[in-house]
Amino acid sequence: MSRNAPQCLRAIASGLLFLLATGCATPPDGDWQALDAAVQTAIEAGDWRAARAPARALPALYERQAAAFDPALYVALAQQAAEVEGHLGYALAAIGVLEDAERRLTGAGLAGDPALDGLYADLVPLYTLTRRTHLAIAAFEKRLRLDLGPQAAFDTRLAFFDWARREGVLDQGSLEAVLDDAAQYLDELPEDFRHELVWRRLVLDLRGLAPQAARKRLESLAETLATAPDGESALWRVLASLAALDARLGEEAALAARLKEIAALDLASARRTPVLAPAPDYGRAARATALIAEVRLSLDVDADGRVTAARIIESNANRALGEDLLRAVRTGWRFAPGLADGVAVPRHIDGLVFRDFAPNHWRAHAPPAPSPGSNIRRRDR
Repeated sequence: MSRNAPQCLRAIASGLLFLLATGCATPPDGDWQALDAAVQTAIEAGDWRAARAPARALPALYERQAAAFDPALYVALAQQAAEVEGHLGYALAAIGVLEDAERRLTGAGLAGDPALDGLYADLVPLYTLTRRTHLAIAAFEKRLRLDLGPQAAFDTRLAFFDWARREGVLDQGSLEAVLDDAAQYLDELPEDFRHELVWRRLVLDLRGLAPQAARKRLESLAETLATAPDGESALWRVLASLAALDARLGEEAALAARLKEIAALDLASARRTPVLAPAPDYGRAARATALIAEVRLSLDVDADGRVTAARIIESNANRALGEDLLRAVRTGWRFAPGLADGVAVPRHIDGLVFRDFAPNHWRAHAPPAPSPGSNIRRRDR
């Protein structure tokens, strides 16, 4: 055998692995609606690998076969394919699916179509994961140029603010400019949208303040929001920040009282989202998992909001990541307790989904971000 044979074999193996990872197998053909039904069946059965090839083929099939092309439906099919890739952990393949859909729509003269908003929204966390911050910023800038209507335009600007502040890619002045841009839509929106803006301005103002000064500002805002109409969601965030401050200062009694206040709000976010959620300390074995991890948890919470029992119901991650996550949940996470006649009581939380796009990517003060395409609303076909 030639001396170069091992190198040739390695090259062939690498090529096959590349084809497998990028989903370049021969695409299925046939009626797009029948193929979509098969994808839905595979997804419902949890067989994501069986769903992969047909899901990737669906956007192009729909494009060829649709009597009247609907950009929103085409985007939904692309998001579905990206969701399948993401669930399997193939971040680069998910990016490729979404970028291809964007190229096709912009090439067809639909660069300003609002349907593209979903593609850009899904691309941002994937670009962030793969450390391509400049592309994430570009995706947000494209979203900002779409004609989305006042509420969607406002929400997009706040999403840009939240992401840019979290990732540290904009300075204080630029962040303030994003909020000023969002403020132009307030006259067309309900009062609770103003609370969202007030909260984010406060977040900027709190930077660099001493703990006691920050507590005073937060408590003042909490008093205002407690009597404001439609202010419950913003109040939850303020109380969660106060709880985090209590925890940092080691004031356990104040923290327990704060968690009880949050429980009294009776919001879905207050019941299911951890008020404190330190990121798992992943070991080397955990980092070998799929790039996009999704873990469904079942938890028991005591009257002080501590997790007394935690188990994994379903996961696409490896065992090590699951163990690291459970350790963090049991030792550091705090939830609002149950409330019965004004008294804090234990409760059970079933089916809480933890999604991790990269190590230490969990955010404690907002519900977990959906994986690409998981919340799409597709019209009946």
